[in-house]
Amino acid sequence: MADKYIGRTLRTLRKAKGKTQGELAAKAGIHRITLLQIELGRSKPDFDTLERLAKALGTPMSRLV
Repeated sequence: MADKYIGRTLRTLRKAKGKTQGELAAKAGIHRITLLQIELGRSKPDFDTLERLAKALGTPMSRLV
């Protein structure tokens, strides 16, 4: 459940910022497919990845979890 929550929140924030998956993934230094898997709740991001995604979105990491 937590993985899907993180994925939905991440997708919502990404779209609100007007970024594509490719743009956000590049800014966070991860592969687009990795971001897709996280957004779909199929992959659980580690702490470092969450931190990089939050920074790339300009939001506190606590907002993702």
